[in-house]
Amino acid sequence: MADKWYEFAELLDRDALKAILLRHEENLAEAGKEIGCSPRSIKTAMEKHCILTTKERETATREGLRLRRILLGDEE
Repeated sequence: MADKWYEFAELLDRDALKAILLRHEENLAEAGKEIGCSPRSIKTAMEKHCILTTKERETATREGLRLRRILLGDEE
């Protein structure tokens, strides 16, 4: 059965998640091993917290990022 991202305290805390990603150089598989969850759960938590990988940030456009914030309900 697949794990649910919200069952892991480390994934609920944005700063904790960012620290784990930094420690593992954004390698989702390695970060998941540390926490005990799947890479998909890490990615879902990243999406919920609007955390982009370095590669995603490098390829994102300003308008694309604005649209992403709107779609995720973070636009004021």
